[in-house]
Amino acid sequence: HEIITLPIGRALAVNELYLTSVVGYAPFERRTNKLSGHSHGMFSPRAFERLRKHLGALGQKTEKEAWPEKIFLRRISGTRKVTNTAELEKLLVAQGYVIIEPEKLSFLQQTQLFSKAKVIVGPSGAALANILFAPQCSKVFILISKYPDTSYWYWQNIACASGKAVSYILGEVAARGPSGIHADFTVDLQHVLQELGEEL
Repeated sequence: HEIITLPIGRALAVNELYLTSVVGYAPFERRTNKLSGHSHGMFSPRAFERLRKHLGALGQKTEKEAWPEKIFLRRISGTRKVTNTAELEKLLVAQGYVIIEPEKLSFLQQTQLFSKAKVIVGPSGAALANILFAPQCSKVFILISKYPDTSYWYWQNIACASGKAVSYILGEVAARGPSGIHADFTVDLQHVLQELGEEL
């Protein structure tokens, strides 16, 4: 469907309007410069629960697959890359983790994968929104760069609204490449091992 965006102060008369309850609210830009700070996102626990139940019911009708319990989400993107991903993946595979490229799975397959995961490790990115389908007992470790304006509470707010918590593993911003919150970064492998601890 066509998306019609309206500038501030404009209204649109419509013949018929369907209004849906939002699952979450995370503005991409401020509507006014008078506001300070930025939103880390607000999410509806009730909407998350209804979504999980609906998609869980759909999943029961599909072919059963043996999804791994310990996963690492490989990020294939032009920004926020972990510069030493190859070394990190080798380390985690040796500890029984399975490398997953979420974009190669259908949406329903992604919900099923996360619903079976007990330990989820991955760099900050859209695929992590699937943590809302993970069991409440699951452990979630998010790799993210050290940067003052990063929305660290964004993933935590999604996790809290779905009955979980996340742990952040902070990396050093790379000297080359994108800057700011979208900068590439490097994680200390020994620090990753230490943070994962008993989850290895």
